[in-house]
Amino acid sequence: MSEDTKRRGWVWPNTGNLKDPIAYLRWRLAQIDWSVPSPTEIAIAAKNTRNAQRRATERETVDRNGNAASRSTRESAMARIRATLNRASR
Repeated sequence: MSEDTKRRGWVWPNTGNLKDPIAYLRWRLAQIDWSVPSPTEIAIAAKNTRNAQRRATERETVDRNGNAASRSTRESAMARIRATLNRASR
């Protein structure tokens, strides 16, 4: 109810102005659009989205690191490249 009050730009009445608190509460609850997600539901959805993005990033990182050439493979390739360049420069 506080979120709805802020969104509407309203303020809570003080106790001196509130003649029938139950009637006021009933009226205020009737004014709220309950079909929209609550702030808690929105926060949970955002958290779930962030967690899914983190898991996807972790999977991509693991896949990428799994496809990297080993040190010995890189050294062997560099040796062949150097040999080819040395032959071509003679």
